[in-house]
Formats: sequence, C-alpha cells, structure tokens
Amino acid sequence: MCFLCMSSFSDETKRKPLLRNWALNWLDFTWQPIDEIYSYFGTKIATYFAFLGMYTRWLFFPAVFGLAVQLIDFGSWQLLVLPFFFIFIISWAVFFFQFWKRKNSTLLARWGINYSMSLLPGCKSVGADVSLFAQSHMELEKKLGTDKPMGKEKSLQRDEWLGLLQKIRNNAIVAFGIICLQLPFELVYAHLYEVSESDVMKYALTAIYLLAIQYYTKIGGKISVVLIKYEYNKGEESSADSLVYKVFGLYFMQSYIGLFYHALMHRNFTTLRQILIQRLIVSQVLENLLENTVPFIKYSYKKYRAVSKKKHEKGSIGKPILLASRVEKEYLKPSYAASISGEFEDGLFDGDGLVVQ
Repeated sequence: MCFLCMSSFSDETKRKPLLRNWALNWLDFTWQPIDEIYSYFGTKIATYFAFLGMYTRWLFFPAVFGLAVQLIDFGSWQLLVLPFFFIFIISWAVFFFQFWKRKNSTLLARWGINYSMSLLPGCKSVGADVSLFAQSHMELEKKLGTDKPMGKEKSLQRDEWLGLLQKIRNNAIVAFGIICLQLPFELVYAHLYEVSESDVMKYALTAIYLLAIQYYTKIGGKISVVLIKYEYNKGEESSADSLVYKVFGLYFMQSYIGLFYHALMHRNFTTLRQILIQRLIVSQVLENLLENTVPFIKYSYKKYRAVSKKKHEKGSIGKPILLASRVEKEYLKPSYAASISGEFEDGLFDGDGLVVQ
C-alpha cells in the first residue's frame, strides 16, 4: 500500500478516503474498493489489485490442504496423498483462472470497457455490424462476394499465413534458447545442490541461482519483445498474448525444471522439500532487498544530498532543513520499472511470475 502513500496524484478528496479505508485498514486485508481504485488510478492498477485480492482469498484452500499434508501423518496412505495434493493444486489453478476470467469480464462490463474487435485498427465497430446479422445467409454471402475483390482476399490470406509462420519461427527461437541455454544452467544448479553437503553452501548457491535467473528473465523478456515486433499481430492484445507465451516458458523452466530433476532423477523428496523451503526463504529476502531496502537507501541518499545542497546554498549549518514540498519528495523517490521492458509497464510479467510460483 506504499504505492498509494507515494502517489503523486493531486486529487486529495479521493486519495485520503482510499488511504484511510483501504491502505490503513488492517482488519479486513482482503477487501478492496475496486471501483474507487479504478476511478483514481485507472484500469490497469484496479485490475491488478482485483486479481491480487482474489488470488489471496483463493490461496486459503491450498494453504489449508498443504498444512494438513505437512502436519498430519497419513501412515500407509502417505504415498497416495502427495499425488492427490498435486492433482488438487492443478485443479485449483484451473478453477481459479476460470473464475478470474468471469470476474474480470464482470469488472470490465461494470466499468464500461469493451475489448472487442472494434478496438483493433481497420475493424468496424460492433454496433455498426449488428444489422448484418439480421440479413439472410444468402444476402450476406452476396454482399461479401461483391464488396471484397479476390486480390484483397488473397492478400489477407497471405498476410495471415505469413504471421503464423513468423510466430512459429519466433517460438522456435525461444524454445531453442531455453533448451540450449537455460536447461543446462538449471541442471547444473540442481546437480551442485545435490552434491553440496553444507547448508551454508546450499543457501549461497540458491542466492546466486535466484539472482542469475532474474537477469536471465530480463534478457529473455527483452529478446521476446524484439521478436514480437517482427510478427504480424492484429493489435496490442495479440502482441501481449504472444509475449506472454514466450516469457511464460522462461518462468516455467525456472520454477519447475530443477524440481522435476530432483523428483524424477534423484527421487529424494526430503531434498525436494528442503529446496522449496530454501528457495522460498532466499527469494523473499532478495525480493525485500531489491524492492524495498535498495530503493529506500537510494531515496535516503538522494534526500541527504538534496538537504546538504540546500544547507550549502543558504549557509545555515546549525539549522535543520526539511523538504517541505511533496513534489520534492516525489522527485527523489525511485520510479517504477517493469520487470521485462519499459514498453509493458503494467506489471504483466510480475503477475506472470506470481502465477507460476
């Protein structure tokens, strides 16, 4: 909720109620005034918090089941409980995404947003084409036959096939990069973790691994952004979908290939559980360092330099100097940067990583 406190929007009549009833309301931490968030921040941030709230509430079910699996001794049924737990998690993810699609559609309809084909360049609006559905099939066929010349139809078909081939080529490049570059890296990490005896070495190895895959994901994401520029996409939504498929492969390999290696090759579930615990601890520590501690240190250093500069200009050594203007404070705070590229600053791939995890 620090995003609301740091926001530089000037509408205080909307910001203060949101800060009081939402950001500082710790009694019901899953409730969110989505409509007020939408009217203040816009569609993308409101959709993000709607997804985050629903995801948090739905996590209650696998959390309770996982806690029961860890604490309860099922005896001879233990070998059947783990596969059933995996099936439950997969089913939970499928149901979650289906219900999220319905909730997202409900929110967009309530806000009067229509992501239809009318938003794509060169397409007619839906309202203008409603009358065509009232015509008979023969009349519509005649109309399409007389209005569209054969040359234009062949050109559209050629562009469609060309776009499909370009997508296949780019997906093959991403798959080849994952197999030849990331797969050996993941297997080397899994093997070194298996042969390491000291817990300190394992934690250090996990920290190096998590830092490395962060940069690997950024590089792979930037390459994916470059690749979709050479695809024939019908609009921004199609380009975003194509980018999601490519980056999802990177996240999937990062999250699961090492786990599959331990589960299938070594068949050591004790080590697998230890890996999951250590990766969770190290990833949370690194995430807090990179997202909270480092920006706060940078902000404190910039603030110290600004105050020192003001003291030097005014010549008041003993008197305390404060940054009274909120604009000055906002200027010193670090700006938001997307995890993949500056062209997709909507938290799309931050959410993608959250879903895979």
